Amino acid sequence: MVIIIFHFFLIYSAAAVGLAPPSTYLDGCQPMSCKRGGPSVRFPFQLKGRQHESCGSPGFNLSCNNKNQTVLELPKSVKLLVKRIDYVKQMIQVYAEDGCVQNQLPNLTMSLSPFNLLSDSYYYSELGNFTLFECSDED
Repeated sequence: MVIIIFHFFLIYSAAAVGLAPPSTYLDGCQPMSCKRGGPSVRFPFQLKGRQHESCGSPGFNLSCNNKNQTVLELPKSVKLLVKRIDYVKQMIQVYAEDGCVQNQLPNLTMSLSPFNLLSDSYYYSELGNFTLFECSDED
């Protein structure tokens, strides 16, 4: 399985620019997941259909599919499953349901998204090397 890591940028001085968690966070925006043991979804993310849209920042919407897997939908209908969200490092690990991320990469346009492909060598060294392989149609 090939995993792609995206970096989401959230400014911690967010209160100054109006991106702080809304006051409703304490009232109804408790962390949720699509299934037991799945990634915990909390601010800046919002789980569509399970949390009010004010629980997250615009563009940080996640959803649950019919298998109760957490889904990140990027521009151009690229849908990737969420393996892990690290709120401290501001990284989200995603993978393709068919195991072949490369099939979705030609459709990926990150300029319309609040996410960036991880490009900092500090994080690369922490994660180790990774390689994208051609996927077989026989899988």
